[in-house]
Amino acid sequence: MNCLVGQYAASVTNGATTDTDGCTNCVAPNYSLGVNALSCSPQTCSAGEYSTKGAATTAIDGCTACTQGTYSTGGAVSTCPAMNCPAGQFADAVTHGATSDTDGCTNCSIPNYSLGANATSCSPQTCPAGQYSTTTAATTATVGCSICAQGTYSQTGANISCSAMTCTAGQFADAVTNGATSNTEGCTNCSIPNFSLGADATSCSSQLCSAGQ
Repeated sequence: MNCLVGQYAASVTNGATTDTDGCTNCVAPNYSLGVNALSCSPQTCSAGEYSTKGAATTAIDGCTACTQGTYSTGGAVSTCPAMNCPAGQFADAVTHGATSDTDGCTNCSIPNYSLGANATSCSPQTCPAGQYSTTTAATTATVGCSICAQGTYSQTGANISCSAMTCTAGQFADAVTNGATSNTEGCTNCSIPNFSLGADATSCSSQLCSAGQ
């Protein structure tokens, strides 16, 4: 037979009548050197790659890097399975394709989270108002959300810090149990005989009246 490279001589019921009768393309992930090959051989794609080409002519012809979020251990594979990153991580891009189900798994940065598996990016956390994100590799939208310190506040969303309060002069930023949710929440008048310049002051100072006052 004289099959082309990438083909093999498949059986013909009544016998081949020409040197190409019955020549059939190899299907991925296989290849053939052609001529009188009676079958195709498994390809040997590198780890991180998979076979994408029918009628492949060599052991690595058509081997292509797995897409982000998938991996391959190499050999004769025609698909890349999904990655299995732990929660709090995402499947970062690997130039030559991931070679295991955790290759390239990377921690989410603050203030983001991920459910893991084959996620290719992290999502912004949604900490409640009065809180901010403090945890690297967060596993849910609210895990690691901490209450803003006295004198600071935050609104709902992916916050990496709390902003300073802006109480008016004569007031101080009193503690708010679940964290202040606006720049004036918890602002409280100073009692006599105390004063404050306001802003993010967390207490009032004693007045120093002159003698006779």
